[in-house]
Amino acid sequence: GGGSSSCATPRREREGAPRCHDLAGSEQRSDWLQYNRTYTVRLAQLREAVLEQARALWSGVAPRPDFLQSVAACLRLEHEVVVVGVIFKEMRLRPTSAEDARGEKKTDQTPGACLSSDEDVLWLEDDTTRVRLAVAASLVARFVTGLVVGVRGRLVGGKFSAPGVCFAR
Repeated sequence: GGGSSSCATPRREREGAPRCHDLAGSEQRSDWLQYNRTYTVRLAQLREAVLEQARALWSGVAPRPDFLQSVAACLRLEHEVVVVGVIFKEMRLRPTSAEDARGEKKTDQTPGACLSSDEDVLWLEDDTTRVRLAVAASLVARFVTGLVVGVRGRLVGGKFSAPGVCFAR
């Protein structure tokens, strides 16, 4: 689907439902949505602690980055910023629940089989939007879905280029 080709996917309001992603046909995103409330709560609980750590690390860098309250805010700015969100790791080899139901297999699914690949992608999201992260391959390999992180960087070529990442202390 077209989910990973755009830099950001705005969320739509639905009556009586939490804000959720415009999935653009992405079956892998449907697996993520079942946990959306859990990650929304986790982000609410850890946002201030992560921002505190980010300020401790990056308030002294020149030029001083803006510390933003939402992922959507970073999409309007061209200078360096810090934003907090939840990591979503798009693992291209990981089977989706729809593929499981159809009996399709992307890769070796024996217990212990590696589902990571060089094609994995990290997204940063909150209840406003999501943005694709451009980070070192070593971070993509080590990060997992659900981490609440602060990222320092800027939007470059439709991706958030993030040389700095921090966690709550």
